[in-house]
Amino acid sequence: MLERLLAVGLTAVIAAVYGASAASDTYFLALVVPLSVGVILAEATYTTLLPRFTAADSTLLPPAVRVSAVLGGTLTIGYAGVVLAVWPTRVGVWLIFAPMILTFTVTGVYSAALVASGRYVLATLRVPAATALTLFLVATLGHATHSLVLLSSAITASQLAVVVVLAAANRGPRRGHGGPDIRDVFRGVATVAAAGAVYGPVAVVAERALATTLPAGSISLLAFARGFALTPLLLPNAIANGIFPSTSERFGAADDIRVRSLVTTAMRLSVTAAAISTIFLVITRRDLVRIAIEHGALSAHDATQTARLLAVMSGVLVGHATLIVAVRALFAIERRRPVAIISAVGILVYVAAAVPLASYEHAVGLATAYVISGTVGGLTAAAFVARALSLKPAATVVDWLVRPLPMVVAFGSASISVHMALGAAKTIPGALAALAGTFIAGACAFAAISAVLRTEEYLLLRGWWRRRREGKDPRNRARGR
Repeated sequence: MLERLLAVGLTAVIAAVYGASAASDTYFLALVVPLSVGVILAEATYTTLLPRFTAADSTLLPPAVRVSAVLGGTLTIGYAGVVLAVWPTRVGVWLIFAPMILTFTVTGVYSAALVASGRYVLATLRVPAATALTLFLVATLGHATHSLVLLSSAITASQLAVVVVLAAANRGPRRGHGGPDIRDVFRGVATVAAAGAVYGPVAVVAERALATTLPAGSISLLAFARGFALTPLLLPNAIANGIFPSTSERFGAADDIRVRSLVTTAMRLSVTAAAISTIFLVITRRDLVRIAIEHGALSAHDATQTARLLAVMSGVLVGHATLIVAVRALFAIERRRPVAIISAVGILVYVAAAVPLASYEHAVGLATAYVISGTVGGLTAAAFVARALSLKPAATVVDWLVRPLPMVVAFGSASISVHMALGAAKTIPGALAALAGTFIAGACAFAAISAVLRTEEYLLLRGWWRRRREGKDPRNRARGR
């Protein structure tokens, strides 16, 4: 949550300094390729190396870092060469972002080592730490200068600082038997990267490339809206990352029943969270935009356009939540080919929808194409997971979609009623009150229906609350001693 809040804060600063302009378009366009490639490689190295490090093979870390540095460095130099050959507007900004490919790749290796050694906090805080440092530097420099070169330098420097901290944290003696050949490990990295590269980040690259043909500011408006719309995916991401080690371990032990249980629970929780988040974002879109980015250089017209795009893009949440959990589950049970198929389907659907829709509805058309492709990708991923785990189609639909429906309807009904009663907010305090009232009403209705129906969500929350209270009980602590 901290990571996404800081990312929204960074978006707000960019919007306040540059608005939706040619300068902000350059910023988001120059950032997208290094960031996308870096994220793909970081996820691939993390997914491949975590099981190896977990097997007490810490001797693998130094060669893994070296090979990842060579891989990331080679791609960074290659990307810089392409940029110099094309020579886009403000070429300096594009070149400054290039090292992010290297930093993200190496960070994926260090993060896997930290998680394997039980240092979850440091591994989890690496991205929020980089984002917080970036936000501080950009907010400080943004009001003093409008130089994109200086601001992009601050962002890249923040990523480099995090790599240095992670490297220092992973120093120490190594234990293990030497492990497999590092080349074999990174063949696995290449496979995972290829499977996950087509969809997700690459869809954003395609979107921004298509948006260059639209009026100035369109790239920025899409980026502003996506910053809000995808924030609720934090929970599905956390759930998917949480079940990945356990699912992989249970699959290795041939515990099929436990694997099915983990994936089914994760999918239902993620779909439920995504559905209520979609409702909340659509209802409160104007309030969110008014609070976060309708300041400084961003005009009222551009704020209204951002709110409209936010309402459209929020429709992708259920599809993306399904996709996130399904992809992690497929990697955990060593089904990589379906992930490549899912990715290919998603990007083909996106391009087929985006080209005609962009000519008709401009930025809204691109956002709509993103929702269509995300939904198709989610459905395809769900079908592959159900087949891989031998889940019955009817039972899967009931578990993943039908059971959460009463809570989602209750949340939507209560939140819509309260938001309509509060009326349109014209000030920031009014927008804050509308957000709080809408969420509280929806959450109370959700909790009430969950308790009445005694859903698994209610039982999980009640169990967590009881364990928390027992942990605070002095008598229980005394027994533990």
